[in-house]
Amino acid sequence: MPKQLTLVTGGARSGKSAFAVHLAKRSGGRVLFLATMAPSDDEDRRRVKRHREDRPPHWQTMEEPLAVPEALLAWGRDFDTVVLDCLTLWVARLMEAADLMETPRCTLQPSEVDRFEEAVSGRVGDLLSAYRQQPSSLIVVTNEVGAGLVPPCPSGRVFRDLLGLANQRLAAQADSVHYLLAGLPLTIKGPGSIMRPEAP
Repeated sequence: MPKQLTLVTGGARSGKSAFAVHLAKRSGGRVLFLATMAPSDDEDRRRVKRHREDRPPHWQTMEEPLAVPEALLAWGRDFDTVVLDCLTLWVARLMEAADLMETPRCTLQPSEVDRFEEAVSGRVGDLLSAYRQQPSSLIVVTNEVGAGLVPPCPSGRVFRDLLGLANQRLAAQADSVHYLLAGLPLTIKGPGSIMRPEAP
């Protein structure tokens, strides 16, 4: 079976991770769960524990909050499918590394915004390049964050915009895209898609 890039998106607690696990189970073979959350408190540890219990025990898990493309390149060749959960946290980590998310910023200069956009865009490009250079399929879990209230701080709005752009970029390259709503998957792109093809 040829490798595929799959994007799974939706709101918080919509069933994204469970659906991604279902897809990886269905694909068979060796699975790596590449987690971008590095637990920092009891709440995080409870979440991680619950998610681990939902995955088959023979899957391998690797936690990498920042060097995700490099981890995919290094580990992808040893697996048939890699589940990346999640893109949302990774974009937040990239913004932290660019010194944007440490504290809410009330003002941002246009040059700062450009720098953050360039940094995140470059790393998303690195992720897509890493996917193409290794043999495993990739299932990416992400969030739709633009359907709620407008964030009050400029840093929050930049995060919303950068994640939205990252989602669009991966969706454009993906073989299939699924949207989760109340635990129910809607196929947006790929076999069984609810989207009609564009008229010629």
